[in-house]
Amino acid sequence: MSKRETSLIFFLLSLSVVAQGIIPPTYAYEIDTPLPTVPLPINPTPYSGNPVLTYADVTDIDAKFVADPFIVKWNGTYYMFFELLPTSGYGVIGLSTSTDGFNWTYQGVVLDENAKSWHLSFPYVFRHNNTWYMIPSIVDNANNQGVFAIYTTTDEQFPYGWTLVEEVFRDYYVNDGMLFKKDGRWWFIYTNKACAGGDLIVKYTDVGVDLVGATWYDHPKNPVVTNRPEAGRGAGYTLVFENGTVLTFYQDGVENYGDKVKAYLVNISTTDYSDSYLKTVAQESGSGWNADGMHQYSALLDLENYRWLIGVDGYNSATGKWSIGIYYQPIPIEEVYPEIVNITPDPSKKIITKIYSEILFAVNFSIVVNCSWYLDGELLKSETTQNASITINFTSERVHKVTLIYTNNTTNNTIEWTVEVYKPRPSFTLKLQKHLCMVTESVGLQINITNLHELYDYEIRIDIGDDGVIDIITKDLNISLPSFTRPDRYKVAVYIVDPVTGAFNKTEAYLQVFAYKLFRGLNIMNTTGAVIYAESAEPVHAVIKPIKVTQNFTVIVSEENIFTNETGDVILNVTFVGLAGGDKVWLNETVVNARTVDLLHNGEPLLLAIPVENRSVNLTLTSFSTYTLVVNNTVAPMREQPPPEKEAFTIEEVLVLIGVIILLIAIIAGIHYISKKAKVETLARMESEFKFFRRLK
Repeated sequence: MSKRETSLIFFLLSLSVVAQGIIPPTYAYEIDTPLPTVPLPINPTPYSGNPVLTYADVTDIDAKFVADPFIVKWNGTYYMFFELLPTSGYGVIGLSTSTDGFNWTYQGVVLDENAKSWHLSFPYVFRHNNTWYMIPSIVDNANNQGVFAIYTTTDEQFPYGWTLVEEVFRDYYVNDGMLFKKDGRWWFIYTNKACAGGDLIVKYTDVGVDLVGATWYDHPKNPVVTNRPEAGRGAGYTLVFENGTVLTFYQDGVENYGDKVKAYLVNISTTDYSDSYLKTVAQESGSGWNADGMHQYSALLDLENYRWLIGVDGYNSATGKWSIGIYYQPIPIEEVYPEIVNITPDPSKKIITKIYSEILFAVNFSIVVNCSWYLDGELLKSETTQNASITINFTSERVHKVTLIYTNNTTNNTIEWTVEVYKPRPSFTLKLQKHLCMVTESVGLQINITNLHELYDYEIRIDIGDDGVIDIITKDLNISLPSFTRPDRYKVAVYIVDPVTGAFNKTEAYLQVFAYKLFRGLNIMNTTGAVIYAESAEPVHAVIKPIKVTQNFTVIVSEENIFTNETGDVILNVTFVGLAGGDKVWLNETVVNARTVDLLHNGEPLLLAIPVENRSVNLTLTSFSTYTLVVNNTVAPMREQPPPEKEAFTIEEVLVLIGVIILLIAIIAGIHYISKKAKVETLARMESEFKFFRRLK
């Protein structure tokens, strides 16, 4: 596969990722941040265009070989730092860059300590607290010592501007040291032997200290590995994952120095060290640029392209050259971005629940993720799991936001639920013992309340008359309303009050109670004085019973105990019954148009043309006396009616009709004239043509 073909494959993969709406973040080797739990970089594929960098690509000095690549990515560009051995002098650190991870351009030397007789190799580059660090493997040839030294540069100067900030310690050798951070401590693993090494030394710091200026302690089991040439010297980055996995790579130099690279899992603490072999990840191929050995394997998690990008080197004994190549390992997108398998409740719908209700929120993912649960911005729980869940008891009446932030250490993803919590408002069923009572009579009221929350003690307030004055405060649901003070129509309003908050609910509907007094002496008489309705013997209600009206009648109001309103007016409601045909009343066997009535007082007109609405007349009587109602518009007796005769035309209508007839005659005459004239002209033309043809003969 050519370099162009490989670049095209990864370009298409990137387009596919963007099409899915998933854009992972740019990822530099941030040493403080554990890596996401993705497949380990132990099953790589060699790039078909290897080697990507050789001594022949170096343009600023005469180079013998290039080796020990470390790759980081920053702002979309790949940076490869590597050992560059000149044909004369000591090793320096070179730089090459790429935009796709496969096609590299040499940039030049970035760190040279030949003036100190220092040989530099294995440039361990990482970023920490917005600063770039480099810890190269250093041999001080003037003093025959290894040096652990720290170089830094800023984001603005990167990848140049490296400055020595601290020489930490010296040893016989400090070869190919691997620095990483775990459990809040800095750890450093190196070999103090030449070539294949074989012994591993571990140093560590206190928790929470900065790298520069830290105090380093020897591990109590140093050397933690002894005489192990098959895995006794560092070969690249030590990778720490968010699930606690520590993966490192060691050189195998049993047969030859830098023969192959092996992956190991490491368990490390301040009191113990152990590691276990996983597999060989890079080795001599038997031909070409890496025919006889490989001793570097620095893996970069390149999330933008869903892959591990791995810098390797290879040795060819025939040429005596080390060269640099690229391995890569694709990562399935579902391994980087967790897929939601199941979620409950549905976050797209508002949840409405009662106060003190418990709700279970649960999300099942396709992989293990880091989850943080928040309620209204306050952290409730953090967990690393594939099945995230939390049960929340809602204790306040408001709209809440429940948020789950989950990440696979690539980007934060958010799920949010809206929960509206309410305090159950009681609903009422009100039942009166009676709606009609005397002013001296009490009325029973039964209240049935539902949705009354057990944790709240409501009280009942009753306003008789709906005048804003609370007449009764009670918790009893069976109440006896007191006697009414005067005859009237009353409204009874019921309130349910929460004594904790002071809030109250008012019933949406009122209850009406009709309170009345008894009276005597109401007579309805016809015009001849005969009584047609009388209740003088026994007390009657102020609301007159419906009466079938068959004649003009007189209402005589007497006695004292008449039902009155607040102004003292006498209220009388007369309802016509026995009606037929809408608004007509039978009266004296004559059909009467009862749209209005007249009210006479002592024979004199009092109110005229009183409208009749809905078969009734409402009268206000101002004194105790004799009143007469007269139904207006008496017509002839009702009988079988013949069909109505057609009325004669008016003079105007006759004139219009004559005009229309004359116009039609004129039109017909005109048409006849035109037709006759055309006929004559046609006959004349035919006669002329006949004569013409006759002459021709």
